Formats: sequence, C-alpha cells, structure tokens
Amino acid sequence: MINAYLLALAITLVTEELTVYFFGGNKKLFFSVVGVNFITHPTLHIVLFSTLSIYTGAYGFWYLLVLEVMVVLVEYKLLTKIGFEKRFSIELAICMNTASYLAGLFIFR
Repeated sequence: MINAYLLALAITLVTEELTVYFFGGNKKLFFSVVGVNFITHPTLHIVLFSTLSIYTGAYGFWYLLVLEVMVVLVEYKLLTKIGFEKRFSIELAICMNTASYLAGLFIFR
C-alpha cells in the first residue's frame, strides 16, 4: 500500500509541476505547489483509503471525483493565501488536478 501511495504522489507531483511549467510558473509557484500537495495529497489518500471499501465500482469513481473537487477548492484557497491571484489560482488548481487525476486513472486502471 505504501508503494501505491508513493507512486500516486510521484505521479501527482510530476503532472502538477508540468502543469505549472505550462502556466509559466516561477520558482515561488513551483515550491508552493509542492507545499500545497504535501498538505492535500496525504489528506486525500487517508480519506480515500479509509473509506474505499464502502465506495466501490461506479460509486468509487464518483466518490473520488467529489474528493478531487474538494482538493481543487482547498488548493485554490491555499494558493490565494500564499499570494497568487484568485483567477490564476482556481484555473491552475483545476488544470493541475485534472491532469493528475487523468494520469492516475491511466496508470492505476
């Protein structure tokens, strides 16, 4: 289970940092995204792993999607607290998490 988590973390960091790169990110943004992910990623997976047996099949897909939307909102809020503009933060959070979600689906499904 720890190996699956570390792989998921690596996929998330790589895909989200690539997204930051395409957004023209600077050093502050790159480090901010890593920091934000060290807050949201473990939290998401603790919730996910502790409730996964309840939500399986189609419910599991939608449950994970709802959790990802919550992560987008938290990351948006954290990025704005760090000092990034609201519109930029929400667009970045949506793009980063869409990219990492799709990469995860591709690799883990």
